[in-house]
Amino acid sequence: MGEQYGEAKPPIELQLRRSPLQDRAKQTVEKILDATAELLDDEGHENLTTERVAERSGVNIATLYHYFPNKLALLFALGQQFAEQQQERLESIFRRYREFAGELEWRDVVDAANDAILEFHRTVKGATAVSRAMQSYASLREIDRQQDLRQSEVVVSLLSELGIKGSFSELQTMALVIFQTATAVLDNALRWSPENADAAMDEVKIMHKQYIEYYIKQSAGDSSSEGTPG
Repeated sequence: MGEQYGEAKPPIELQLRRSPLQDRAKQTVEKILDATAELLDDEGHENLTTERVAERSGVNIATLYHYFPNKLALLFALGQQFAEQQQERLESIFRRYREFAGELEWRDVVDAANDAILEFHRTVKGATAVSRAMQSYASLREIDRQQDLRQSEVVVSLLSELGIKGSFSELQTMALVIFQTATAVLDNALRWSPENADAAMDEVKIMHKQYIEYYIKQSAGDSSSEGTPG
């Protein structure tokens, strides 16, 4: 549905210099990205350098540069990897909702999606740190926005199925509000009071369900008005 995002190639300075084709090369790139994630969690993106990544991964710096031209390319590759993984989790939740129509209601989907976002950021090393890093560099911010747009499309589909009226652009704005409030609240909770992250996300679930319910009722009311003789 609607325009597809994230299809254009990133700027050349963010692209892999060479794609790993052999298993050994793929393992090397994986080690480099794992080390990047660890360093982001341990020291933050401000202190990330290609030299530190090479040291942490046990890979020669020349080998690292064989694949990645700079640290922003490392952040971009890791951000893309995490975005794809999170997208797969969200799509799996929505597929299950459609497969078990009648047994699950949309409120269950809202709860499951927020739980999945929390679990991802809590368990995947570097996930929250990469999200912050993507907002900290101009060359990565637009890419991060495109990722949000792409991930929001699954929410747009749900809103449409629930009978909420509006253009694709209007539904996408709603979907972005839902998606970005979850990630913003979660980021603050994990940064300042990680022990309260579950409670914070419970509040987000309430807000999202009330927000969606408001527009369901509003759309239903509009439909009733259209059928009333003037």
